[in-house]
Amino acid sequence: MVDHSTANDQPQASASNAETTPPSGSAAPPVEQLENLYQQLEAKYQMLLNGIGQGFHISELLYDSLGQVTDWRFLEVNPVFERQTGLQHAAGQLGSIVAPNVEPYWLEVYDQVVKTGEPTTLENYNAFTKRWYSAYVYRIGEAGDHQFAVLFDDITELKRAEQRQQFLLAFSDTIRPMADPALVATRACQLLAEHLNAGWAQYIRVAGEPGAEVDTVLGDYSRPGQFAGYHFSLRTFDEATMTLLRGGNSFVLTDADHDTRITAAQRTTLLADGSLSMVAIPLVKEGNLVALFIVQDAPPRNWLPKEVSLIEEIAERIWAAVEQAKAGQALRQSEELLRAVLESLADGIYIGGLEGITLINQPALDQLGYTSAQELNRNIATLAEEIQTRDWLTGEAIPLERQAFARALGGERVIQDVLVRNRQNGQDRVMRCAAAPVRVDGQVVAAVAIISDVTEFRQAEAALRLSEERYRRLSAELEERVKDRTQDLSQANTDLKRSNANLQQFAYVASHDLQEPLRKIQSFGSLLAQQLGDHLDESTTSYLQRITDASARMSTLIKDLLAYSRIETRQQVFGPVSLAAIMAGVLTTLDWEISQSGARVSVDPLPVVKGDNSQLSQLFQNLLTNAIKFVAPGQLPQVHIQYHHRSRNDLPSDVQPGVEAPFYHQISVTDQGVGFDNKFRDQIFQVFQRLHGRKEYPGTGVGLAICQRVVENHGGAIAASGQQPARPGVNVRCVPSSLIAVPVRLFYPDPIPFQLMHRFRLLTCISDPE
Repeated sequence: MVDHSTANDQPQASASNAETTPPSGSAAPPVEQLENLYQQLEAKYQMLLNGIGQGFHISELLYDSLGQVTDWRFLEVNPVFERQTGLQHAAGQLGSIVAPNVEPYWLEVYDQVVKTGEPTTLENYNAFTKRWYSAYVYRIGEAGDHQFAVLFDDITELKRAEQRQQFLLAFSDTIRPMADPALVATRACQLLAEHLNAGWAQYIRVAGEPGAEVDTVLGDYSRPGQFAGYHFSLRTFDEATMTLLRGGNSFVLTDADHDTRITAAQRTTLLADGSLSMVAIPLVKEGNLVALFIVQDAPPRNWLPKEVSLIEEIAERIWAAVEQAKAGQALRQSEELLRAVLESLADGIYIGGLEGITLINQPALDQLGYTSAQELNRNIATLAEEIQTRDWLTGEAIPLERQAFARALGGERVIQDVLVRNRQNGQDRVMRCAAAPVRVDGQVVAAVAIISDVTEFRQAEAALRLSEERYRRLSAELEERVKDRTQDLSQANTDLKRSNANLQQFAYVASHDLQEPLRKIQSFGSLLAQQLGDHLDESTTSYLQRITDASARMSTLIKDLLAYSRIETRQQVFGPVSLAAIMAGVLTTLDWEISQSGARVSVDPLPVVKGDNSQLSQLFQNLLTNAIKFVAPGQLPQVHIQYHHRSRNDLPSDVQPGVEAPFYHQISVTDQGVGFDNKFRDQIFQVFQRLHGRKEYPGTGVGLAICQRVVENHGGAIAASGQQPARPGVNVRCVPSSLIAVPVRLFYPDPIPFQLMHRFRLLTCISDPE
């Protein structure tokens, strides 16, 4: 064992020596016994030194005359030291000789420890051995001693593991924020290639069935100047290699020029691309090859297991990061779609929990009076208080636990109308809130609410209730009025029946009782004239003639009144009537008058209409009779009956039919009679109204009144026009019955009027035959 003391040091007894020293006063042990004891201690020391699992050496610092450290000498070294440092037989030699590449600062460390006696620990990378060491340096002896010991360990693998972990952390921190899957893959390839000093790295997505895979490059990186434009293809691998990869096994190629596992075609492809070494890491998920991560280098390269392991680790991290980026991309697209859908809705919608609203669209912000979604990311109790959520009917505040959104967070589905106050304009509005829970794995994680402004609806509803109440009151009043009116109508109907009965009685009396005396007067007057004709003087004869004429006029007047009253009281039964047939019958009836007067009558084709045959016959007979009768002396009557199909707007302004219809029949009867002053155009239709004396033109003044009544019974209007002494005329316009639903109306789908011209014009309204 080397002596640790310097030349000036006194020998010091070790603990072992102290144990073997005999007690004071005893005799000194023999020399042989001391030598044996020394050898035992030396053996134990060597055993301890060689059994240490860490490198260990004891050295001595050397100083110059100025006290500056210049070198050190190895005194003791153990086998681990020699193995870890590669320095053989260093004991007894200077450090500058056996370790010339040691960094100068080690002398400074040793000097500081020797002088202060303070031990120190440090880590150091030795560029000569290319390894990391952890050293513990301490002084041996007392102050002033120059010996020190170094206990060190090779921590290269630990350091490499730390560096790997640091790289992986930095790698993850770099790619984690990236949202684009292609950017993730490309950046990951660059980081690993630079870390391994490899020429090229590529991440490839794989899809399709085994044997028909399709590869797509998602990201790649090549060292500047190498593999420019190069893209690896699965077709480079033969089926054996692909089977290996599909099984999840990595493929490591150190030298394509000499590796017997690859085919000649693969070798040719790789050599053509300038790649002689590669590591291909398959990513197999759920039994399918989904991606391939490949790292290549141009020269042959002996890929270390730790490098292959790192590439495998990076491949998994790339796949996870790419999938996360894809999921994030899909999530962002879904969120954008959701946001677009929410913003397209007219109703407000928001999603959140007890601690605030996390998603809300613009309509909801406008309805509640907030300007941004951040304002609602607060406790919903605070928000409910801000918008003053109240019962919309009573105005009383609603406790939070009874509000729709809070109840939805409790698992209920709720529709609730509430009164809220807009925070911006302070207006109170009635909002309908439809809230429902959002469940994930059966647990309520949030609530969603749709709100719509139903203020106008509720106001309309209230107004409707008031209106219904008013309607009920009015209905009751109307019902009472109808009841009273019904009684009045019943009484009026009774009176009308009595009046009709009286009129019928009058008609009977007029036709029988009144006519009978007149016939007797006429008969007795004729008998007197016959029996006493030769004995009567001229005056008496004149009196008898006057009696006879007066009774004849009285009889005619009674007949006309009877005809007028029948038109007044008869219940009309309308049906299809041919006006041409009626006119033919009238001409036959008036044949003697027409022949005696020499009248000329021309008639246009007339339609089939809906009306009363008897009344229409009376109408045309009266008009034609007047046209023949009212002519100037010595003038022959000329009568023209015309027909026109007219719309309502085409009728003369002085003709106002009693019933509106889109079209009318218009029949005009014109003649060259004596005419009349138009100021009497309304008067001539009144009963007993005459414009000429009985001596000029016979008649009772009832004929045109009958015509007017017939026209009115048919829902029409009558108008007259005349000139003196030019051609006068009478217009009659009639409107058809409005009973379109009556089956007989099928014969007359279009209501149309007709017009008759006499000296005046007569318009009567009847149905169109079309």
